[in-house]
Amino acid sequence: MNRDPNSIDWKNLKQGYGYAKEVPSQLAMLAEGSPEQQEEALFSLWESLYHQGSRFEASPFAVPFLWEILATADVPLQHQLIDFLQGLAVGLGEEFLPRGYDLELEKQRTESGEWPCLFENEPARDCYLAVQEKSETFIEFLDPSVHPETRLSASFAIPHFAEHLARFQGDISRHALRETDFMQLQGLVLCFGMLGRHAQETPDTAWLVDWVTTHSCPTIQVCASIALATIYESGTPDVARNKLFTALAQAWDLATARPGGNWWNEGDLLGYAATVLPMLGEKYRVESTFVLSEALEKLDVCTFAIPETLLDLLFPASRPDGTWKVTDLDGLQRNCLARLLRTRHWRSWMIDSLFFSAELIGDERQAALQQLIQEITGENEDRESNPMGRIGNVSSWDFETKWPKK
Repeated sequence: MNRDPNSIDWKNLKQGYGYAKEVPSQLAMLAEGSPEQQEEALFSLWESLYHQGSRFEASPFAVPFLWEILATADVPLQHQLIDFLQGLAVGLGEEFLPRGYDLELEKQRTESGEWPCLFENEPARDCYLAVQEKSETFIEFLDPSVHPETRLSASFAIPHFAEHLARFQGDISRHALRETDFMQLQGLVLCFGMLGRHAQETPDTAWLVDWVTTHSCPTIQVCASIALATIYESGTPDVARNKLFTALAQAWDLATARPGGNWWNEGDLLGYAATVLPMLGEKYRVESTFVLSEALEKLDVCTFAIPETLLDLLFPASRPDGTWKVTDLDGLQRNCLARLLRTRHWRSWMIDSLFFSAELIGDERQAALQQLIQEITGENEDRESNPMGRIGNVSSWDFETKWPKK
């Protein structure tokens, strides 16, 4: 490294486990150690500077050194460093999909104390800005000569800085149009959609519209439709909107380049398709709720994205008193909510937060929930919410290992 890590007063900077006095030696090992030492050093830095998605006083000071190490890193350290830089910038990234980050809005949310927000504290803000400053570097790692895993990391990191990198949407489309690996193409198409959304001028999307129906891979057809909806919202071309509806109503089994973290909706692309439906506008609210209900009834596994989006569409605004009653429900709300409750994809916190005040707790709350379910479904069977926990980006869990397909 050209810069000396010891030039920073680490011993007076807090990290996840006290003070950061070990960080300079870890950075030095990351830069010059054996592969085993590099792996150990990176793990330690993840734990101390990015513990459970939080950033600390020391975190932004490490970013310039990480960029410098990335410039000379070999595989697999390249893609691990890109993932680390992205994590330092955005934390768990729960607000990333489907619209990307509106930085001005994020600043307002930070000032008002609204949670969750991108800049949850000063170190988080400084980390984002430090990574954003050199985020153009990620573009270089899209070249076909780069290792495939590194390319995947780059195509996923870039959209987190879409406002800053929107001018590169032409580069992304050129890479996509030359790409032959459909796993790489997933990331490039979705990346293009996010950058195109934030571009000052609407990009050329004729190739995407064409791919919605002509591409040989159904996953790419859906990715192209997601990208178009991301760019155009209520002006989404009919062919893309209909493709999203079809994929969800038929519960398509979509392939994924990465089955877990550091990918779009943690690899659940059908769930990602669900999250863009509200962007289509009120005109398509009813149809959207029905296709989401169809998906929930047909899917063996499901992330939180689909039921949460369905509930957002059904209940777009809070009641004046903060809660809903069964007598408040219109036919659409009652029908789709009953269909959801007959599946195993809902969680109690999704439902009772709509209908019960915070003062109702414990056994009384559970009894009220069961009564509510019986009133809506017309069935006397007690239904239990699977307590499976929430981890990772957006609204999903590790469904591959915790809820395997039969």
